[in-house]
Amino acid sequence: MTTSPSLVRFPAPRQTAEHCAKRAADYESIARLVEDSIPNFKKEDERQFYREVIESYRTAARQILRKAWRDGK
Repeated sequence: MTTSPSLVRFPAPRQTAEHCAKRAADYESIARLVEDSIPNFKKEDERQFYREVIESYRTAARQILRKAWRDGK
């Protein structure tokens, strides 16, 4: 008879506020890089697409910071 090893579950490490702030800063940095390239696109639909990409990165950064702030209370 063979037995499978039991799965040992460890709690996910809590992310510190500093780690969350770094992630948010990374998203903002990427958003700035993409934003700087927008004038290089000739088609308006391409510029609009990248504006939406930028907004999604900034939204993610805000959500990360809000969660970190809420969890830190």
